[in-house]
Formats: sequence, structure tokens, C-alpha cells
Amino acid sequence: MKSMFAAASLAAICLSALPAASAVRYEVRDVKTDFQTDERALFTRPVAVTHTGEAVYVMDADYNEISVFGKDGRFIKAFGRKGAGPVEFNAPSAMDIVEDNLYICDTINGRIQIVGKGGAYRGGFPVPFDPQQICVLGEDRIVLSHIPMGFDGREPMIHCYSGSGELLWEALDSYYTGDRVYDAFRNFLVLVHTGGDSVSVVRKSDERVILRFDSEGRALSPVRVSEEYAFKKLTIPVKGPRKHLQGFCWDATAGRGMIGLLTMDYTPEKDLGPGRSVHLIDFAGKVEGVIEFPSLMLKVDLDGDRIYAIDAEYRLRVFSWGKP
Repeated sequence: MKSMFAAASLAAICLSALPAASAVRYEVRDVKTDFQTDERALFTRPVAVTHTGEAVYVMDADYNEISVFGKDGRFIKAFGRKGAGPVEFNAPSAMDIVEDNLYICDTINGRIQIVGKGGAYRGGFPVPFDPQQICVLGEDRIVLSHIPMGFDGREPMIHCYSGSGELLWEALDSYYTGDRVYDAFRNFLVLVHTGGDSVSVVRKSDERVILRFDSEGRALSPVRVSEEYAFKKLTIPVKGPRKHLQGFCWDATAGRGMIGLLTMDYTPEKDLGPGRSVHLIDFAGKVEGVIEFPSLMLKVDLDGDRIYAIDAEYRLRVFSWGKP
């Protein structure tokens, strides 16, 4: 299993307490029960999973392909291939869905592609960086992020474009010390659509304050996640004095009016990898609930009483969830 922090070494145990006893403990149950034998639900590098009212979409960065499944996990079709033409990708990294269109970070090609839910090309535009995350607040408010290369000091990491590719606003300067390895770890983040015209920015390490912006780039009230949600500490093997990271979350999602943080956990190799629970955070920063999974999860997408997830074996899982 690959880890975000490969080559780093374990330094300490959790820094914070477990969630309060008052947090609701949710249980999950497999809806898709043939995940172990369904070859179409097995991927090599799944980087995104999302849904519409009718279907679930999984993007694989090695296949350069998007697979479409029914809400029960039944395979429907796939589209995309490696290349630089329409509906061709080169190591895509993220996607979002608004109405009838998929918006895709075509990362190595340095562009955003807009593709219909059935796979028809709808347009796109180039960007002057490798896009990593995307959150679409409307067809003319496409919010992107990138990870700076670390050559030129601080630079904005959040960028909002119109549907025609016009840069509208930027926000959130990168963390910069001059140590490119350490700075890259510090600058990993996730964009989450948290309702209406707002996007939340969740850093994966060293920061428990979740920033929020509206579609015009105005800062909204941030969410300071309670100390009951645990950091995990890691030592990064860089030159010079030892540097540490406090792992915050592996990934993030949203559902039922809350932000879902997919936890990190320590691996047998003494690294940090994905965990097996999602902590549901309200906009006051309190841990309202914890969703426990039967195994490690890489990606999680919340949808009402369903959860679409990619497990550590790179398989699509479909769960129902609720109180015990």
C-alpha cells in the first residue's frame, strides 16, 4: 500500500485525545457485496470518487480513465484514455460534478477538461500550473489548487477561474522555508464543496483551522476543529535539523451539513497512511460523529445514507451508514 509520507519515519503517538464520548458512532454495511470478485471495480491508481443522483464516478490516474457505476456499484461504462486530445488525460488528479458536466484536473497536460456525464467533450482551458484539486461552485466559478515547486518563495495555491479560463481571484499563500521536500508536505491540501457557493480548504498536516471562501474569494468564518480530533506526529527525513509534521487528515469530504475528515493511521512500516474512520465536523469545529469502516479507506464520498469509497486494495466499495 502506497503512503503519502513514504520514506518518513514514525516519531510519536497521537497528540490529542480521542473524540468525545458524546460523538455519534455510525456503523456501515456493504451494499455492494461482490467487491472482491468484481474486476471492473478494481483500479490501479484511483484518485477520485464522486457521485450524481444516478451514478458513481471513479477516476484512475494510471488508466487515464473514468469508470461509471450505478448507485449499487454495478458497472455501466468507462471513457477516457491517455493523450492530449479531447477526453484524453495524462495523470488526472481530481474531478467534480456540477449538473450534467464533469470538471477534471488533467494534471500533466496542465488543463481543466469539461466532459459530459456520458463522456462527450464539452470544453476546457489551460492553466499555468499542474492542477491538483478542484471544487466547482458554478460553471463560472471553478476553484483549483496546485502544489508549488518551491523555487520562488510563497505563491498563491488557490485559484478561481471562469468557465472560459479567465483568472478571477487567488488566495492562500504557500508555506515556504526553502526546503522543497518539507514544504511540499506542508502544502498538501484538499478542496471540499461545503454547501451553497462556498469552498473549504483542508490542509493535510499541521493545521486544524479549515479556511472557507465564497465564490468571489471573500473569506468566510473559518472552522477550528476541536482538540478532541487527533493529530498524528511524523518526522520527515530532510537535511539539517529534524523536522516534524502533525498529520491531520488523509482526505476530506462533506455530507449531512458537515465536513468529513478521513483519518490517518500509522502503517507497519512506521509511516503515515490512510485510516479506517471518518470524523464528522460541524461548522463550530465539534466532532459530531465518527463513521467506522471495516478496513482502511483511501477515498470516501458521502451521499445521504450511502457512502462510496475506495479501499486500500484499490476497490470500489458501496456502504449504507447509520446509527447502531
